[in-house]
Amino acid sequence: MPYTEFDDLAATKIGWYVYALRDPRNNQVFYIGKGKRNRWYAHITEAREKINDPKLKLQKIREIETEGLEVEAFIIRSG
Repeated sequence: MPYTEFDDLAATKIGWYVYALRDPRNNQVFYIGKGKRNRWYAHITEAREKINDPKLKLQKIREIETEGLEVEAFIIRSG
């Protein structure tokens, strides 16, 4: 299933949130962050655009996508 960003209505209703990024290969959470709007998705975009960036979270996203999989993102807490 392709990634789906929050639309404007959903982003406004959710407000600030704490989110986790999980590796679907082993179900381990590898990053927890705080954001609003589509902050979680910004990491996916950054990993694709900054191929030589050594940040571990970006490397992990690239590894997952190279295997044809998608990072699992979910909200832990909102509001």
